[in-house]
Amino acid sequence: MKKNRLWAIILLLAVAAFSAIFQTAAAARTAIDGLAAIAAGDGGKTWVALYEKNKIGFYLLGQNGIRQKSFSIPRRSGAYTTQIEHMAVDDDGNIYFIKHYTNAATGQSSRRQELGVYTPRLMPFGRLKNIRLDNRRDAGVARYLHIHISTSLILTGTGGDGGFIREAYDIDAVRDGGNVIVRNTRTYPEAPGEGVFKAVASGADVVFISKTGKVFISTETAPEPTWIYPDDMDAHAVYASFIHESAPGQVIIGEQRSGNILRLYTGDGRVEYIAEGSRTLGTLAYTGRDVLEMSFVRGDENAWAAAVQNARAGIAQLAVNNSGEVSLVTDINRGVFELILTAAGRTALYFLLLLAFAGSVIGIRRLVINSRTIFIKLLFGSVPLLILALVLFGPYSYISYQNALLDTYKTKVADQGNLLRALVSSASFDQITAPGLYGSMEYNYLRTIMSTRDVYTSSAYFVDGGLYTGVEENLPGLYPFGIRHSADAWELYRTAALTGEQQTGSITDRLGERIVCVTPVGSSSGNTVFLLETGIFQAEIDRQMTGFIRNYLMISCLCLLSACALLFITFRRTLKPLAGITEGLDQFSKGNRAVRLESKTNDELADIARVFNKMARDIDAQIYNLRTMGDTYYRFVPQQIFRLLGKENLADVELGSVVEGKYHVLSANLYLRQGRVDFENIRELTNLFFAIVHSVAGENGATLLADSAGLRDLRIICPDGGSAVKTAMEAIARIDGHNARTLISKRLDASFFLHHTDISFGICGDEGRYVPAMTSPELDEMLSQCEDFRRLSSRLIVTEDAYDVLDERIYSRRFIGYAGDWEEKAAGLYDFYGSSSPNMIRMFDETLGAFEKGIILYGQGRYYDAKNMLTVVLRENQYDNVARHYIFQCEKKLDTTKRGGN
Repeated sequence: MKKNRLWAIILLLAVAAFSAIFQTAAAARTAIDGLAAIAAGDGGKTWVALYEKNKIGFYLLGQNGIRQKSFSIPRRSGAYTTQIEHMAVDDDGNIYFIKHYTNAATGQSSRRQELGVYTPRLMPFGRLKNIRLDNRRDAGVARYLHIHISTSLILTGTGGDGGFIREAYDIDAVRDGGNVIVRNTRTYPEAPGEGVFKAVASGADVVFISKTGKVFISTETAPEPTWIYPDDMDAHAVYASFIHESAPGQVIIGEQRSGNILRLYTGDGRVEYIAEGSRTLGTLAYTGRDVLEMSFVRGDENAWAAAVQNARAGIAQLAVNNSGEVSLVTDINRGVFELILTAAGRTALYFLLLLAFAGSVIGIRRLVINSRTIFIKLLFGSVPLLILALVLFGPYSYISYQNALLDTYKTKVADQGNLLRALVSSASFDQITAPGLYGSMEYNYLRTIMSTRDVYTSSAYFVDGGLYTGVEENLPGLYPFGIRHSADAWELYRTAALTGEQQTGSITDRLGERIVCVTPVGSSSGNTVFLLETGIFQAEIDRQMTGFIRNYLMISCLCLLSACALLFITFRRTLKPLAGITEGLDQFSKGNRAVRLESKTNDELADIARVFNKMARDIDAQIYNLRTMGDTYYRFVPQQIFRLLGKENLADVELGSVVEGKYHVLSANLYLRQGRVDFENIRELTNLFFAIVHSVAGENGATLLADSAGLRDLRIICPDGGSAVKTAMEAIARIDGHNARTLISKRLDASFFLHHTDISFGICGDEGRYVPAMTSPELDEMLSQCEDFRRLSSRLIVTEDAYDVLDERIYSRRFIGYAGDWEEKAAGLYDFYGSSSPNMIRMFDETLGAFEKGIILYGQGRYYDAKNMLTVVLRENQYDNVARHYIFQCEKKLDTTKRGGN
């Protein structure tokens, strides 16, 4: 049992380890997909934030892509979806990020914003702090877009009055969790009709990219922002796709079309090339045209991290420049040590879960099997099945309902896409070919039409194999599509553009997960495809699924409770007669044979009662026969016989059952008087002799076997030598007691012989009859050699083998010679005369010294001296037949010697 339990534990551990290793290996590498923000740090390290399914993951990566630190925040917060506006890192490695919340069901922006601060120096756990920003100003109308870290923490964003807001905070208070106090607040004008895409603090001013792709500088003293880049937007050749703070009076921008990375002087609009867009980034295959986002280490323009678009996969990759050494990070890799710790932790968790599951199953099984109450067995046997059915049916129902709901929504978004395509024309899209047309009549018309749908809508352009943003509330037009989208969105849009057919699927981006249908719209230009997206957010689906789960759980619990109550009542009423049956059976088992069962039902329990009553009547009739048969049975086959074979009862005995070994065997012989003895006297003497020996053997735990049909030669297998001697002496004592009370003709003449020898005891015969038998060639030979001694006055003879294990101090005994030839001295014999009468014992004790000397002289061959010594013994004890026997032997020896001498 213990071995099976060990193997079961090993199997569970192996399953847990395999599952943990497989899952850990599958998650060892993570694609940089769903990019939220990047922040370059010292030493080639980069913080990357990714939109994942249910969370936003933050990862600190080395130049080799190995994840060094990480943390995450929930993707959903109640009715809101979280997105990251901007992220920055200070010199100590602390990470700061702006969380902006949108409506999870519609994608509309809300006023809610928070500043997240993560302190990794407290790893492995770190400390994450959230600071509400939407309640720091009146009505909370500001939307913060950018974080700048210097001696203070500076947040830049748009205000509710159409201008910018720039707030400075005590960075130590923000980082350490004290009272967050605004040091100062500045406001700036915003360019009317331009909108704001990105904004950074530059010295005391604010520089921003509008949704038309222009770069403006806004100062507190100027009535409106100044357009500083580019000089001419007529050609729509270039526009700024990203902006980064630099030294006061300077910012770094990237041109989308050319890919140039420039230093822009905010005072006069001059630019300096940092990198040409046509040149590759170091030794990589990417150029400036592929850059989506870029982050510079504060105070070092040669240390930066850039998110570049992998056009084939639709995912982002990370180009990292550490003092001129440019490397490419294609995936987020988990280190070997982290993988080992993760696999070990998952193994322990899975093992505990499997162990708990197995333990619960075994516990219920044992409860059902070992319970003495049928009611408990039925209840605990049926209720878990009901629960299992509900548990199994729940996921099936959930999946079926979810699939049906998804099919409904897919049909709905497809219908909305077709309707929207019918409402707008490709000519309207033809009029929007550059960011500079943001705010144009065509753009506003399309935005108005799209906003009338009861689903989320957006659009995109597929131009020369590349995807660009279209009409969307929170993004400018004609910007790189991968700027805030994921690989699944990239693939869906690209497939729709290339096939010209609607594509339905699920995508996850900054606004969250949603079911979408991408509908292509024709264009007058052969290399351009307009794409309309209609979508329904997963939050709306989750809301309905949550209602389904809630209703299912309520109904399931109600049904389970009702079923349990019904089963309880049914089982209780059905099994109630069992109490009476059990009581009757218990009384019957205690000997009350008059008990009869009553049942008022007409089911199986009533049949049991009827059968029991009939059985009870039959048992009453059979008990007497069985009792008589049992008494007779044990008369023929004593229990000691099959117990000696290691069997519980005779039914277990079979032909060939045998035991072998060294045992103390006591041979008992009855001698009949010489002359003619009639059968009745023989039977009477034999039965009396057997009864005495059988009774004494049973009292001493010995097993009695009859060696002849006359029962005058018995074999008694004894547990040990002491019990054998005790059996013989008690039997002799009872025989002497009988002889003292009866006539000479009715007296018993018996002798006992004890030997410790090898025997084989078993069952012989055939299939028709079993006969217990004992064989011992050594005992048979010993008895034949000692026949003369057995017929003398020695009533109990013990061989040397049996004598060696006895406590000689408690017995009156004497050595009387050897079985067979004295010269061989094969087996010594001892006469235990303590079984004689007290007078005889006294005479044997008085002559013991002379007898032992005579035996010694006989053994030395001094027959004359031995004869004289034994004659002295016989003169003192005329009943010592052993001494008389040796006197005759000495005379024979002397006579033989005399004749040989002549």
